[in-house]
Amino acid sequence: HVTGASQNEEIAAAYNELPYELSKRIWTWPFLPNLHEITGVADVVIARAGATSMAELGLQEKATIIVPNPYLVGGHQTHNARLVEDKDAAIVVTEKELGHNITAFEAIIVSLLHDERRQKQLGVNLRKLCIPDAAHAISKTLIEVAK
Repeated sequence: HVTGASQNEEIAAAYNELPYELSKRIWTWPFLPNLHEITGVADVVIARAGATSMAELGLQEKATIIVPNPYLVGGHQTHNARLVEDKDAAIVVTEKELGHNITAFEAIIVSLLHDERRQKQLGVNLRKLCIPDAAHAISKTLIEVAK
């Protein structure tokens, strides 16, 4: 759980209150410059719905639960979340849903952790939405337009 610097101690302490078998599976960090390495070894990732995050998780074929930030400019995370949800490429839980029923959110996490077939399906579907050579394709188009 990447918490941000101001909340790391508080959130880590809350996780330490969980039963040991569960708490030992949860790590907290204030910030991670190498996030791809951590998500690379995760069975399930819970993330926001930024385009870069979605692309990185797609290339890793990660089963992802998305909680989009509805307040960012233009609602782009909500749009991204709907796109991947419509393609059965992630599970989406809104902040409103999360605030009203944390038990349902817990059930989604536990269910996905215990369903390797569903994890694989979500990861493969998310990967299908990626364009691995997008930077090359964009630069090629720009060069053509510039000519």
